Amino acid sequence: KVARVTGEVREFGFDLIDESPGLTVTIGVAGWLEDSNESCFDVWDEVLCEVASDGGESLTLLWEQDVLRDLGNSMSIFLKSQIACQARDALGNAVLGTAFGSLTWPLA
Repeated sequence: KVARVTGEVREFGFDLIDESPGLTVTIGVAGWLEDSNESCFDVWDEVLCEVASDGGESLTLLWEQDVLRDLGNSMSIFLKSQIACQARDALGNAVLGTAFGSLTWPLA
């Protein structure tokens, strides 16, 4: 039954970031990766060393890094297109507002 649920998962594991005495376990899970060179370890290395260094182990979850990179690239493309659309709309509104304002100014 477990093999049926996890059959499509190609990459899954934990990578130790920091180990200090204590019982606390902190796990960082990356939502997406932005660069082809970035890994789940890189995302959480500094953050978990600074925040969770009060004792215990800090781990990062390694899972489907290729899929996370594809998701990060898609999100980057989407955000850039949304920023461009919003900037274009704002500029268009400013130009049209100025044009209509200059047309109605003599009437006021």
